[in-house]
Amino acid sequence: GRTWSAKATRKHLAARLQRQHRQLVKAAAQWVSLSADERHALRKRAKRLRYLAEFAWPLMTEHAGTTRAASRYLRRLARLQEALGAYNDALVAQSQKSSGGKPSAADWFSRGYWSAQADALAQACEKPLQRLAKAQVFWH
Repeated sequence: GRTWSAKATRKHLAARLQRQHRQLVKAAAQWVSLSADERHALRKRAKRLRYLAEFAWPLMTEHAGTTRAASRYLRRLARLQEALGAYNDALVAQSQKSSGGKPSAADWFSRGYWSAQADALAQACEKPLQRLAKAQVFWH
């Protein structure tokens, strides 16, 4: 296997973080026009970025200012994941069907309710997406 110095490891992690952050920001800018599948892909991308950022944080933070920036960035990423998770939960609930054949009045009500919830929660994702896009990254 290849052995990397601490500096080379940090440089590699910074490049990966930057690429994933840039991809997420690009998708976030198109949020309103994304399909449900593309929004799900954005949610998975946010999750991967958070895992990598949490892993890299101790290696990338050399002084207090960087630690504060990392903490702020991860908080914004966590809030984004919460918003995306709530939106996804509403989509899943909206797609649930009752057991049986013909939809009942309660089924139609439920679908309408969850559709409205999904719309509201999709709008609620916009602010955390914008905040993450403007966040100071900690890996430079």
